[in-house]
Amino acid sequence: MAQRPSSPATPPPGREITYTLVHVETPIKVTTVRDQRTGAVISRTEKRGTPRETRTEITKGSRISI
Repeated sequence: MAQRPSSPATPPPGREITYTLVHVETPIKVTTVRDQRTGAVISRTEKRGTPRETRTEITKGSRISI
């Protein structure tokens, strides 16, 4: 019977696994112009901001923020 490779989430005993998790977030600024009397939306604009990157190093299941 062939042996299955072990999952990267569960390293074999005595070995640690380290990887970097990268999360990219892009803020969006929304401007809405409303009619004061009726409350109706006259115009709405969305402007994308600069993407922000968050890197987290994960070793053996514990998180270490960089």
